[in-house]
Amino acid sequence: MSTKVWSLMYRLGTTWRVVGDAANPQGRKSALEGAATITRNGWRVWVEHHTSGKVLYQNPAEIAHQQSLIDKPINAFAEETVPGFARQRQERKN
Repeated sequence: MSTKVWSLMYRLGTTWRVVGDAANPQGRKSALEGAATITRNGWRVWVEHHTSGKVLYQNPAEIAHQQSLIDKPINAFAEETVPGFARQRQERKN
């Protein structure tokens, strides 16, 4: 059984283009080391199992991006339901 089952995936800069590392699938250690390098470059990165898609690692930038995608529909609904919701939320942050 091969231990090279992890795929290193990342997004180039601020684009939506997803790129897989040329060495995929690769070993766990190699994939995590590659993710650390890509994180230092400021890009969003994650390591996932190449067949199941189970995520082993996501850097903070990717986690924040995924959370923002979840928050967008919630904020849009709240703004439609409670006029001024976005403004009130911004005022609470300041």
